[in-house]
Amino acid sequence: MITVVPDTNPFHGARWLGSSAGERLIDLARTGSCQVVIPQVVVDELERQHREALTKQRDEARAALGEIKSLVDLDDIVAKFDDLLDKVSSDRDALLANAGVRAAPVPENITRDLVRRDLARRRPFMETETQKKKKSFGFRDAAIWETVLDIAAADDSGDTIFFVTRDTGYFPTGANDRLHQHLVDDLDQRSIPRDRIKIIDTLENVVEAINVAVKEAEANAAEAKAAQDPANAALATVLRGYAYDALRRAELVRVAIEAIEALVGKPISGEMDANGEYASPSFVQFDYPREIENAVIVGFEPDSDFEIDEAEGDTVVLRVEVSVGIEGSTLKADYYAADDELDIVGELTDHYWETSTWVRARAVVTIDTEHGRGQYDVDDVVLENNPNPPRPADPTSVTLDFDIDPDPGDIEIDPDPGAVAMDPDPGDPRDAV
Repeated sequence: MITVVPDTNPFHGARWLGSSAGERLIDLARTGSCQVVIPQVVVDELERQHREALTKQRDEARAALGEIKSLVDLDDIVAKFDDLLDKVSSDRDALLANAGVRAAPVPENITRDLVRRDLARRRPFMETETQKKKKSFGFRDAAIWETVLDIAAADDSGDTIFFVTRDTGYFPTGANDRLHQHLVDDLDQRSIPRDRIKIIDTLENVVEAINVAVKEAEANAAEAKAAQDPANAALATVLRGYAYDALRRAELVRVAIEAIEALVGKPISGEMDANGEYASPSFVQFDYPREIENAVIVGFEPDSDFEIDEAEGDTVVLRVEVSVGIEGSTLKADYYAADDELDIVGELTDHYWETSTWVRARAVVTIDTEHGRGQYDVDDVVLENNPNPPRPADPTSVTLDFDIDPDPGDIEIDPDPGAVAMDPDPGDPRDAV
């Protein structure tokens, strides 16, 4: 069975796999398509992060409302935050109670090995230099990697293990699609096939990869039966077509995610055009707080599955709901007068705050598939206003006039990955039927 081992970073914005992709991954585990094994280090780190964030928000609420404590029930507000703190543990337990989902303990007696690894400067340990002194970091990453190795060694099925991570300590410098040679050496030393552990960067991509593997296995089984009994040939052809669709969809989603994430770091504030007028970049077709000057995109969080529209000819359009992280500067006077929810990151000058916010939008990616799989080209990426209503708030969240990070809900979109009426790719095995 396929095993998915998530690092800590895929959980960002998806508390306890509460995102759309996270829920799909849990569903795949429940149905036996894969198992999700979360290193205990990751579980503990996530719980710490959630608790620290809630504690910080509770303390900020107490401080912010202290001056009007006669008008509000501070004890009641603090009690609600305490309930949310308790919910961190119950949500963790609920995740691990799902069929096919479990935590993996840190291998025993590895402290000495980790120290040796650190001293030998072997990845995922890395060094940084501050004030002319080198400092090593990566202890938790090394413990997670040892857990991955332990999972692989204990499972003699030989099935694929998807390690979902973006941590640079695991990769060669300048690459993010393969393991560092130090980690490859670890596999060799333990007689684990090098191609068994595959790196995947996002939950969205690992879900697509699992679907590809499942459809491929179904097609292979049907073709084996057809070889023995020609009466099964038609079914085998249909299932091979579904496998082809899953593979094509996975690549389209991967290309779309890369195109969307390429917008990180891009300015979105208006710039003077050739006519001397201010205009936002062409990809900015969504509303955001105009009080933020010099606004820059700093991150994305997918809020739905991808919808795929086979538009015309070789053109395919993918749509996905996203939360867009934005940072910039805001006049202090504008900040206090703004109706939008802006967070203060820091103070830039006597007159400006450094501010940030998250805005709901919909990403629309247009892809040219003329040259076939492996050569898809992105024609256009646009961020437009999200036409769908906001997701339902977590009923346990606290409604107050300050920043709270509620547990995001889930919007499930069924993109119907079956055959499409127009498929420009001549590789479709059903074309011959």
